[in-house]
Amino acid sequence: MHMDESTPQQQSHSEDQHEQQKASVKMNMGTFWESLISYLKSVLSLRAGVQQETTMEGIVADVEFRGHAAWILVCSTLIASIGLGENSIAVIIGAMLISPLMGPILGVGLAAGTNDFDLLKRALTNLGLAVFIVLFISTLYFVLNPVVSVTPELESRRTAVLTAIAIAFLGGAAGIIAGSRSHKSNVVPGVAIATALMPPLCTAGYGLASLQLDYFFGAIYLFFINSVFIAVPTYMYIKYMRFPVKQFIDPQKEKKIKRYILLFILITVIPSGVFFYQVLNRSFFQRNTEQYIADLKQSLDGTSTSVAYYEVLDHDTAQVLKLALMGAPVPEITIAQWENRLKEYNLKACHLAVFQNEDMSAMMSDIQEKSMEQNRLLVENMIRTKDQELDTLKQQLEVYQKSEAATRSILEESLIVFPELEQAGYAAYQSLDATGMTTSNPTLMVRWSPAVGEAERQRLEKRLAHWFQVRLEVNRIDIIPYPSAIPE
Repeated sequence: MHMDESTPQQQSHSEDQHEQQKASVKMNMGTFWESLISYLKSVLSLRAGVQQETTMEGIVADVEFRGHAAWILVCSTLIASIGLGENSIAVIIGAMLISPLMGPILGVGLAAGTNDFDLLKRALTNLGLAVFIVLFISTLYFVLNPVVSVTPELESRRTAVLTAIAIAFLGGAAGIIAGSRSHKSNVVPGVAIATALMPPLCTAGYGLASLQLDYFFGAIYLFFINSVFIAVPTYMYIKYMRFPVKQFIDPQKEKKIKRYILLFILITVIPSGVFFYQVLNRSFFQRNTEQYIADLKQSLDGTSTSVAYYEVLDHDTAQVLKLALMGAPVPEITIAQWENRLKEYNLKACHLAVFQNEDMSAMMSDIQEKSMEQNRLLVENMIRTKDQELDTLKQQLEVYQKSEAATRSILEESLIVFPELEQAGYAAYQSLDATGMTTSNPTLMVRWSPAVGEAERQRLEKRLAHWFQVRLEVNRIDIIPYPSAIPE
């Protein structure tokens, strides 16, 4: 058998080549990771393309509510109110697209981030003015056009949920990032839709108009949450991107201004933090409750007992989960076990109130009372709407009767002023042209005495037309003869 034997020099050379290959691979891998990290940094870089001066000028310009901005806000408010009242998502989105409410909120974040106390005052003043305009216009709209039954779009704007806070924060971040570039693309309109500032304010107006303070305070709370969590990422972005901070000649004044801005930030952030904690707890509580009920229903599958109804009642210090059961009664020991299982779902502060067959009458009575109250409010709104419609019809009838009486009086006078006139009639008929446009044509139908000649008739008709134009206050009037025979 033949065996290859390598010399020590050959073995050493082979080991050197192996080490060189390992070093080359390591170097290539290191270069790869460096290139990858460099590429990711370039992709995720926020500083590239930022135009600080243009961004600040744009935000400052959008802070003011004067002239056209105020009228755009009025139009947006009316559109949002119509959409909420008619439960039209498309109309609400249209209102949010043209709403200029984002301007002052971004101004607050910019002012806090650059120590610009004057801009902060202007932004808060204009935001307060905008809120007043929206509340006034929306309240007036819902007073003049009351909602008969609460729509789902109105109902969804009375409480703040965790997703709304997250959307406001992410939308505010996207808005300031997109706004700091020269090319805005379609991000800013998307932010206007996502942050949903206009619908809560219009819902608050509905609460004022219908005297339902739970809608008013709940919607105002949602608007405040959205506003704060739009301004916060703006402030963070301004600080991170190191926008130029306003400098003061007087150090004492600068220290005082910074103290005021810090105080404002604390006053804004601390309550919003508390609200965020409350909303977070409410969201977790709702999720845990739904999971608890789902598991409870699953455990009752295959038995002769089922869950007919459940409701959570919020009290100051605790919540009560009301549970109505149908079918075979559940023993007290089982209910006690259900009560103990609440801890497993982080529902320690929740108490279980179970209503079984013998207690079902009390539960159904409670449900019926709530239903009757809702029906009563619905009927009252319907009666109020019908009364308004009836008043409008009465006013229209009075106007018509007065107009008819005035026309009859003028016709009677014309027979006296123009003794040659045997018969006269008046009407304003509608005509339709090929384009579909309708016009109103005031017309006199007359019959003259047979003794009146053609030249005399033309002269009299000119005088008669002028006389009727003055009495009826119209620009023109047509005169046509009575037909020789009027069909019956």
